[in-house]
Amino acid sequence: MTITDELPAYLPDGVISVDADQTIVFANAGAGDIFGYSPANLLGQPLEILIPPRYRTAHRDHVERFLRADEAGRFMGQRGEIVGLRAKGAEFPAEASFFKTEHENTHYLTAVVRDITERKQRQQELVAARRAAEEANKAKDHLITSINHELRTPLNAIVGFSSMIENDIYGNIGNENYIDAARNVKDSAKHLLELVNDILTMSSLQMGQYDIHEENINLRQIVTECCMMNEPSAQTKGVELEADVSPAWHLLADPKLIRQSLVNALANAVKFTPAGGRVKISVERTAANDVALTVADTGSGIDEKDLPRVTDAFNQADTDRISTSEGIGLGLSLVKAMVESLGGQLHIESTKNVGTSLMMIFPAWRLR
Repeated sequence: MTITDELPAYLPDGVISVDADQTIVFANAGAGDIFGYSPANLLGQPLEILIPPRYRTAHRDHVERFLRADEAGRFMGQRGEIVGLRAKGAEFPAEASFFKTEHENTHYLTAVVRDITERKQRQQELVAARRAAEEANKAKDHLITSINHELRTPLNAIVGFSSMIENDIYGNIGNENYIDAARNVKDSAKHLLELVNDILTMSSLQMGQYDIHEENINLRQIVTECCMMNEPSAQTKGVELEADVSPAWHLLADPKLIRQSLVNALANAVKFTPAGGRVKISVERTAANDVALTVADTGSGIDEKDLPRVTDAFNQADTDRISTSEGIGLGLSLVKAMVESLGGQLHIESTKNVGTSLMMIFPAWRLR
């Protein structure tokens, strides 16, 4: 009788036996499939060829202890996770059970190995799916809370000021206070309209249903328009708006998307720039010869750890910002969606308490 007569040569799991020198004396077909060798080529090889280099010393010591009579019983049959090394150098997760066998007064270590790569992948997918679901729930909760605030505030203003006008609170309709009340009603309605438009645009872009109309646009003209739209809020905060755009810059794009992207980017920059700060918009070529519309501010900046998620929908990255600013967190995520719908990329660089540069980069072929 030989050792191979005592081992299940045809198990789907890998079965490997080594002697006291940790030389492989038996390997079944399952071991060959798992590690990428033919069973015959494994015979006579050191066990360490199946172990990643960083684990070899510890593994050799463990096997030596296991082969001692006083250690074997403690670990007999226990299944644990290990890292294996395939013939082509790829590492993989595995489960292994170890047994001490004896044949003709010679002790052998036998391991039953199972490749658990697919199981680990499924576990990782489940973890990722759970995290995504948790993030989606957080985003939903934030959206509901934000929309509740964003809708209630202007609606209350509309109802309140309309009631004042309706009930002649200030006397005759010619009183100047009614003009202020009407202006507040109009401003509140405009804010609601902008909020609804942002949500509808984001939804259309995400579903691929936005109807893009491209034309040759003058970037200096559209930048000037966007700066004028943000000038009142900038003046109120004491923030300087500056534009540096040559009249020669023309871009083939959807003017509505470019305008809305710039308005949102500028509004976001003004929002997080303190009094005395500056927001500058410029256009220039990149190293790859593409065109970049850059909105740079001297605001509060964003922590490096928050940069990857700052463009997530309904996220404002910094809880301090959330508590001190308006908006439902669509600003930069909407800018990103609009820029990408035109084949561009959104790149953000930021230093906490120094400022942020937001670059909307479009391919060179869009230049006209």
